[in-house]
Amino acid sequence: MLVPAAFLILAAVTASCGGENEAGQKTATYKTFTVDTASRTIESSYSATIRGRQDIDIYPQVSGTITTVCVTEGQNVKKGDLLGYIDSMKTYNAIRSDRDGTIVAICVNSGDSVSEDDVLMKIA
Repeated sequence: MLVPAAFLILAAVTASCGGENEAGQKTATYKTFTVDTASRTIESSYSATIRGRQDIDIYPQVSGTITTVCVTEGQNVKKGDLLGYIDSMKTYNAIRSDRDGTIVAICVNSGDSVSEDDVLMKIA
């Protein structure tokens, strides 16, 4: 007896959920969407400057003209690696790294005249 009574109540409630309410006004219907989970990759770019904890300036020991720059920015160097050549009164002198590190800036180009006060490169 309990099951038929529950069925009648359920049928009455379902029938009353039509397109109109008790006042005879139409009820609104809305579209629904199903949201699924998915794996997505989001990428963002920002401008920045990266600096080493300690940048080492490389100065020439003699005045002259830079004839060759043998490294590029971002290149890793070891102590003793050749960085370039300087021509001092027709004597070519090798410029070598005095420590391990990364070239973070090259301040001269081939053909530039430099003195002992000019920074040639920076190593971090």
